Amino acid sequence: MKKISYEEFSERLKHREKNFNDLIFEDMNLRGFNLSRLDFSSSNFINVDFSNVDFTDSNLENCLLDDCNMENAIFVNSNLKKASMRRVNLQYANIKGAKLYAAVLEAANLKNITFDDKTEYFKLYCPEKGAFIAYKKGLNNRIIKLLIPSDSKRVSSTRNCCRCDKAKVLEIKNFEGTIFYDEAWSTVAEDFCYKLGEWVYAGNFNEDRWYDSTGGIHFWMTEEEAKKY
Repeated sequence: MKKISYEEFSERLKHREKNFNDLIFEDMNLRGFNLSRLDFSSSNFINVDFSNVDFTDSNLENCLLDDCNMENAIFVNSNLKKASMRRVNLQYANIKGAKLYAAVLEAANLKNITFDDKTEYFKLYCPEKGAFIAYKKGLNNRIIKLLIPSDSKRVSSTRNCCRCDKAKVLEIKNFEGTIFYDEAWSTVAEDFCYKLGEWVYAGNFNEDRWYDSTGGIHFWMTEEEAKKY
């Protein structure tokens, strides 16, 4: 990756260049810049101030943005898929219509952020209230059907995988649905077994939804999603 200077970046913007992918931006104050409709995909931003920046319709997929200041920035219809945004300041940012699939928002400041129904993977992926059916995959391609009760805590980050603190095992079968089992071993916790008809509990459940690979019973909303895991 090539490191780009503030002077070079400013000059290229003046010439209305659109492609700034696979670059390294470091120690820059870009406060208030209009960076809309630009391609920054797979670029790294280190100690960059993006406060009040307009990223409308821009591509920030797979960018490294950890610890950057994005207060009051505009991300309307922008692509933030797989962007690493740990500890970023997104206070008062506008993410209406933004694509956030697999974006990492661990420890990010999301106070007073603005989003809408078109913002992808920001709202909770599973039902916020009530009981529902979910699925997960065990060892040897066994599909585990779960009841998530109404009093179960549940969270999701920016993927279609969700987590809860308790569930009941309703059914265990093979991918084809032709063979049924009494138990299935976890693909993650080698010493944990899901048993038909029994309740399972996650004593290490992490209520912070923006942490994905952490404590909880991981599940998917459909069999198809569970099979792809």
